Amino acid sequence: MPDNVKPDDVLPQPGNSLQAGWVLPGPGPDEDALENALHDMVCGLTGLPGQMVRPRWQPNPPKTPGPDQHWCAFGVINEGAPGGTAWHQGGATHVEIHERLVVMCSFYGPQARSLARALRDGLYVEQNRAMLRDLANLAFVEAGDIVPAPDLVALRWIRRQDITITLTRGPKMDTDEGLTDIRDIASVKACGLCGRSR
Repeated sequence: MPDNVKPDDVLPQPGNSLQAGWVLPGPGPDEDALENALHDMVCGLTGLPGQMVRPRWQPNPPKTPGPDQHWCAFGVINEGAPGGTAWHQGGATHVEIHERLVVMCSFYGPQARSLARALRDGLYVEQNRAMLRDLANLAFVEAGDIVPAPDLVALRWIRRQDITITLTRGPKMDTDEGLTDIRDIASVKACGLCGRSR
């Protein structure tokens, strides 16, 4: 990276069509908000205290709890975009992408399987799904199998149960999420995704 380029300069910035070139869409969902929503989902449905539910792959991971403590590590292991479209309205191009997120939750401790089941079963309750929608515009799709995946630590097996949760999310209503400012309408004649003419 050249010396005159700051790390923030590498991130995509929203653009417009006042001049020729690539037009970048506006920022998508905030990743911290997603992580917070997933954390709250696991805490709320399992009863685990907040400090015992932690994201995977942290830059400075906290100390691993003891083998007799109950805790969970979670993280998005797959992110797809099975549907998307764009349309032009009010001098702007709106991009709407519907994402499919697969979240892996690994539960540890003597009651790891019960915790995984509590998460799975709780997501079928409408009131809990409404919480996900309110927190981060997430919708529950399905829960995968509960799979034993014990870890061998210091010649001792640590009980662990993994479960995947599939969620979808799209842009939040009444926000600028996914908005691209097209000020010069003559510069873009049609949308490449939907083919609608301007």
